Amino acid sequence: MIQRKPAYKIWISQLSIGQMQKEPGEFGSQFIIVKDKNISRVSIVATVVDTFVKPESGFSSISLDDGSGTVNVKAFKDDLSLLENIKVGDIVSVFGRLREYNDERYILPELVKVLDNPNWELVRKLELINEYGKPEEIKDDGKEMIEVATEQGTVVEEVSGSSSDIRNRVLSLVEHAGPDGADYSKFAEVLKLSDEEIDGVLKELLSEGEIYQSRPGKYKVI
Repeated sequence: MIQRKPAYKIWISQLSIGQMQKEPGEFGSQFIIVKDKNISRVSIVATVVDTFVKPESGFSSISLDDGSGTVNVKAFKDDLSLLENIKVGDIVSVFGRLREYNDERYILPELVKVLDNPNWELVRKLELINEYGKPEEIKDDGKEMIEVATEQGTVVEEVSGSSSDIRNRVLSLVEHAGPDGADYSKFAEVLKLSDEEIDGVLKELLSEGEIYQSRPGKYKVI
């Protein structure tokens, strides 16, 4: 029997620290190292700041903020029910496994529970301060220039590191779309992205207020 690894309480900002590593073997877990702990499963208590549901694609996600940073919780296919009825503003407790895709770290949920008492978030913050101290803001000032292909031609964009490539290609397409906005189908057609990549980036841009959905399937910059 494979023993389930412990779920560690951790600041969301700490999920970005260090390189994601993988245990040996085909089924080895992905993990990060924090204070000499190999962390592959986490326990997060935070506020829901955004939700994105697209049942027809078999994908749903929520964004969590614990005051130190934000992280996405992504559910696929059979696990979509875990994120049902979750609303922006809910305080939730999430147990799940760390995953990384296209340089984005996210949580694959095992259990998601809405907490009725908001004091639980304060209790968790006090626990984390006692364990790790107050969280430090993580900054990345590295810049690079990339060429983004859009329907109107090639545009040169400044981005923060290679992990911003897909995000900026999507944002550039929206910025250069016509008055009706960028159609959802164009992201796959023009940028050659998968549904998972498109959905993840659109959700992020929506949550940050960079774009808005003018009508179903149409996106514009704010």
